[in-house]
Amino acid sequence: MTENELIYDEKYCEYRILYEGLEFCWDEKPSGDYLDTVKVLAKNYHKNIDKIAAFMLDDIREMYGESITIDDVKARIGVPKIEIENGTATYCEQTFDYTHIFCFEFWDDEFEDLNYFAIDG
Repeated sequence: MTENELIYDEKYCEYRILYEGLEFCWDEKPSGDYLDTVKVLAKNYHKNIDKIAAFMLDDIREMYGESITIDDVKARIGVPKIEIENGTATYCEQTFDYTHIFCFEFWDDEFEDLNYFAIDG
């Protein structure tokens, strides 16, 4: 996928854009100001990556060992798929075990109100 280009992914039946190393997705074609929303979310995601990693840390440690650090989480979670319509960030390519999917909900565009972290698979 090319950075900053909105495409329709027929395999997943969704619209996607890669922006600042993050993948953003919609079920329906986004309206005119979608790029402004993407820019705000990307800026705030990067600004709050330590908080996001800390939010995941306890559950990841429980599954993969107490020696895991926030820096380990940041390095190993991979690129999130941020679904704007339902406020979720999903990590399908994490490198802790290559089989589980990590996911959480964000309830604001600043990634400060994080909820329901899950490790599925």
